[in-house]
Amino acid sequence: MDDRERIAKVETEVTGMQKDIDRLYGAIESLREHMDRGFAEQRKELAVMTRWMVGLTIMLAGMFGRLFGLY
Repeated sequence: MDDRERIAKVETEVTGMQKDIDRLYGAIESLREHMDRGFAEQRKELAVMTRWMVGLTIMLAGMFGRLFGLY
């Protein structure tokens, strides 16, 4: 095997590796977008749950205040 054949073989392998790297970057980007959408949904659900918890806490405080004659 002479130098030209070796160089051609290395160039072919490098080209294949570059395609694999490009596919990996694409997969990572799509995974990042998927995770961002999932985290956005989680943030919305957390905001709703926080509002419920604050409302229930205020309601319980009012009930105990009424029960103990604080107002």
